[in-house]
Amino acid sequence: MNITQLRSLIAIDDAQGFSTAADALFVTPSAISHQMRELEAELGVALFDRASRPPRLNGHGHAVVERGRDVLARFDLLVELAKAPGEIGGRLMLGCVSGVSSNLVPHALANLHASHPALQVSIEEGLSEALANRVRKRELDAAIITELPEIDPELRSLLITREAMMIVAPPDCQLTDWREVLTTYPFIRLNRNTGMGQVIPRALRASLPSVVT
Repeated sequence: MNITQLRSLIAIDDAQGFSTAADALFVTPSAISHQMRELEAELGVALFDRASRPPRLNGHGHAVVERGRDVLARFDLLVELAKAPGEIGGRLMLGCVSGVSSNLVPHALANLHASHPALQVSIEEGLSEALANRVRKRELDAAIITELPEIDPELRSLLITREAMMIVAPPDCQLTDWREVLTTYPFIRLNRNTGMGQVIPRALRASLPSVVT
């Protein structure tokens, strides 16, 4: 197995098909197919279920991909270190929840660029759970997300900031206790698929279980 074959195998898993993987790697589908047949011949085991169209990874193929992601990540890191000894370089793939990328992140990236000008950063926005899953799959190097109820044991989390949750009430509201505000006025609920959409109900459930369904 060589690194080109491994990269192609992982691309097929990510793209769920030979043709899309070939487009992502800027090669022809026939080249991808040839690489996979050579790989299977070398390993002496089938990696794909070719009874389906397009061919799909079988159980053994999925196992190779899961372990191969770590190998590929380490190889790419070694290449970047070899290119820029003593300097952090390469590309950092960063995920970020909406809102944070327009406030907190620009200041941090400016400081990062000043310290490590050879490092290129790409940012992708998304929902917290989806971003955490992409980090687990090594599609992203790291992600800035809202705290989740549970963190995948394969991941490591680090608290970087805390923000107060504020209640915005009508201008004629005379109430001063936030509990009275929420029990008196209807309130707009955030999307429960978002990080904050999960944090807020947990906080309300602890103080006002009657208003959370």
